[in-house]
Amino acid sequence: MMEDFWVTRPKILVADPFPGPIIEKLKSHGEVVYLPTISHLSLKKMIYDKDILIIRSRTNVSSDLLRHAEHLKAVITATHGIDHVDVTELKKKGIKIYNIAEQTNAVAEMVFALLLAMFRNLFFAILSMKQGKWKKGEIMGTELSGKSIGIIGYGRIGRRVAEIASKGFKMRVLAHDVYLTREAKQHALENGVQLIGFRELLENSDIISVHLPLTEKTRNLIDRTEFALMKNGVYLLNLSRGDIINEEALFEALEKGKVTKAALDVFAEEPPTNKKLIIHKNLIATPHIAGQTVESRINTGQKIIEIVAKIVNETQTVN
Repeated sequence: MMEDFWVTRPKILVADPFPGPIIEKLKSHGEVVYLPTISHLSLKKMIYDKDILIIRSRTNVSSDLLRHAEHLKAVITATHGIDHVDVTELKKKGIKIYNIAEQTNAVAEMVFALLLAMFRNLFFAILSMKQGKWKKGEIMGTELSGKSIGIIGYGRIGRRVAEIASKGFKMRVLAHDVYLTREAKQHALENGVQLIGFRELLENSDIISVHLPLTEKTRNLIDRTEFALMKNGVYLLNLSRGDIINEEALFEALEKGKVTKAALDVFAEEPPTNKKLIIHKNLIATPHIAGQTVESRINTGQKIIEIVAKIVNETQTVN
């Protein structure tokens, strides 16, 4: 219950890995318990008297967990997406949810790291050199300039991808989002981005990059029907949530050559169990690291400290 405010220092449970300096700074705001590898079962036993829960995507804040959270006031997740949190149950219990989006630039830059790796055959080039081979005559790349990139999801990350694509690589940028804000429309206008329908984007993009939250509407958004609409030889990237692309349909598209190459940083199951997809010669797979940069970690940590301080100050003011 929200009226059950703490009268002493708040109890803060950190249930995922965070850098040591962040944990030390948190200690100035409350009693911190740091359990970065805690299991879901153990978390249910530990959560009963905690006021603030701090997590990443590893921890699932389910309705089952929340039944044990008798004093919880806030959940802070260091992620863009919140599909691992039962937001409906939080609202019922009057528990606030804060998600931190300090990984925007890190994820956007990762898109182009993966694109360049695919377009310039960098992994084959690097591997051949390490094997003592000189494959200069066999390795031919393709330039990004002039290609059309379709961005599905025009939020903060999608907009940053659009900026880099249009200004940095002189690409034609297409974008689709069901929920376009005034800010997004203005951004598209200023950056020469064409806002178009979903089907039109699939049909006209040389490259498709997915930047959506996972909801029931976006689950399996890209399936066999959607692959059939894409250009032959399209390049595909997903750095948002694994379940948005049907992995079996993607495997079939890679096998048929419908998709020339794909890059995935996220998977339906993590760590992934779909081994035939992971080892496919035309797939680049990375272990959900798009947001993991030194800069994003520092910015995320600072934001967490600010949010905790705000919660504590607001509560003390009410008291």
